[in-house]
Amino acid sequence: MDHPRDIQLIERCGEGLPPEARAEIDAHLAVCDDCAERYRQTRATWEALGGWSAEPEFGDLADRVCQKIAAGDSDPPPVYRLHDWVWPVTRVAASVAAAVLLGYAAGLAVRPAPSVIVMTGEPDPQQAAAEL
Repeated sequence: MDHPRDIQLIERCGEGLPPEARAEIDAHLAVCDDCAERYRQTRATWEALGGWSAEPEFGDLADRVCQKIAAGDSDPPPVYRLHDWVWPVTRVAASVAAAVLLGYAAGLAVRPAPSVIVMTGEPDPQQAAAEL
């Protein structure tokens, strides 16, 4: 027999295999230490998950909310004061203004100086194109 796949080891843990396939895997596990170790790890995981319930318990949350409403216990709404948000907004505005000014200054620094074309006499399109 080839080495059993992980799904076969999981099925072996869950007793989901037919008796002949189970006997074949058991015989292989008896002679292959690597597969036996993989089976022990799979079996330990299977047993750890055995006590875990996959069903969500929504009733508990609903009951707690209903009890809280019935008791009239409600936390007061949070109070936001002016100084809680003024400084963060001011910092963001200053950062944006600084970025705009730096971008504008960088644009001025790399802009080429305008060139002056002096035309003497009759306009020559080829000369004007060459000077550009």
